[in-house]
Amino acid sequence: MTTPNRIARLFVFLAGVVLGSSVRADLPGPLVDTAWLASHRDAVAVVDVRYNSEAFMELGHIPGAVFIDWHDIRATRIEDGVELVGMLPGPEDFAQLMRRAGISDGTQVVIVNGGRNSAQVTAAARLYWQLKYYGHDAVALLDGGKAAWKQAGLPISHDAPVAPPPGTFAIGDGRPEFLATLADVDTALDTGSAALYDAREFGPYFGLYHSATVTTGGHIPGAGFAPSDAFLTPGPVKRFLDDTTLRRAMTGLGADGPAIVYCNCNTGHFAAGTWFALHELAGNSQVSLYDGSMNEWTRRGRPVVAFSME
Repeated sequence: MTTPNRIARLFVFLAGVVLGSSVRADLPGPLVDTAWLASHRDAVAVVDVRYNSEAFMELGHIPGAVFIDWHDIRATRIEDGVELVGMLPGPEDFAQLMRRAGISDGTQVVIVNGGRNSAQVTAAARLYWQLKYYGHDAVALLDGGKAAWKQAGLPISHDAPVAPPPGTFAIGDGRPEFLATLADVDTALDTGSAALYDAREFGPYFGLYHSATVTTGGHIPGAGFAPSDAFLTPGPVKRFLDDTTLRRAMTGLGADGPAIVYCNCNTGHFAAGTWFALHELAGNSQVSLYDGSMNEWTRRGRPVVAFSME
């Protein structure tokens, strides 16, 4: 990039920092781009979901972003004697996490991820889903994440995480329409009332291998193959495909409204990306995330189909 271009993009960022409080910060939709965020930087809370603080520092982050550890946004619990991992945290645990991240009820939240692969993008989508589930609608993802920010020539920090002033986040009632349970999936299999889509890559879906979080490879009987990375652009910066393409994909999958759709993966991680693409971008309000996913399904000894596509 030429020096004049770098200076121009730095000016856009600094103008956003100086003028942010006077710029209307209402989020334009479930996604924001780097230009929008640079122009509204100090009028929103930027939270960056990473797997550890080392990645946050060594790989860099947007200046002023609040670090949230991926492992802190998931919960492990015992239900009917079965240990379930990667689950939705309870309301008070999640509220405390958001308060520590400086988030209050009126905070406009932009979630950032590394932006280099599906695992990073869907980690941010998972936090987005949890915020929406608990009633916080003022949230968006930075399309392309930190990788897009860096590609745009905007400033990158390598500072250690700094705890922000605590927020006053108040938990809302959960939205049951966002969450599919084991009972919902059982009913769907018995009655055909909903379509099931598996958001994992081909290997675990087909049964060639499986994650340590599940007991066997393969998928829920009848679950179609809809990997989360299919909804992202190719190349080193992972952005979501445009809405028109996503709606066409949803129609091709048979997942367009008024179809009821349940998305799953191993632990509700990659499924959050498929949920985001179909529910938030393609516009099917009847898409839910099966939080227990294959972790719960296989640990409860439910039937699995392997070496077959559906």
